[in-house]
Amino acid sequence: MLFSIIDEKIEGIIKWIEIILAIILVLTVIAEGAYIVIDLLHLVKSHHIIDQSKTVLGDFLVLVVSLEFAIMLIRKNPFAIIDIVMIALARKVVLEYKSATDYFIAAITLALLFLVRKVVTKQEERRRSEKRL
Repeated sequence: MLFSIIDEKIEGIIKWIEIILAIILVLTVIAEGAYIVIDLLHLVKSHHIIDQSKTVLGDFLVLVVSLEFAIMLIRKNPFAIIDIVMIALARKVVLEYKSATDYFIAAITLALLFLVRKVVTKQEERRRSEKRL
């Protein structure tokens, strides 16, 4: 009895810490996003946008991954984890891969992640429909 009460209290504290961390992460993304937009405007004015396009795209994709991570902290569903991995992999493909083998492996990995997401979605829908009955 005492252990279950302690366990519930600890779980509640951990949930609040995760929510606070998610809020801090979102605020950080907003601040960093504003900085990136200002930097982007300077790049456009100086006509160096083409030279720095990969860097700007990488910065934006890092922010997207960070937001997805914040969603994962709050929702705790398997889709958020799969989405984060897919976005992170897409970021690596766009910014870092150079050989055809890298692209091929990434394409197979993304296809497998889409397949896993589809299977998990169908299982989740089946569970929900069984609960309604």
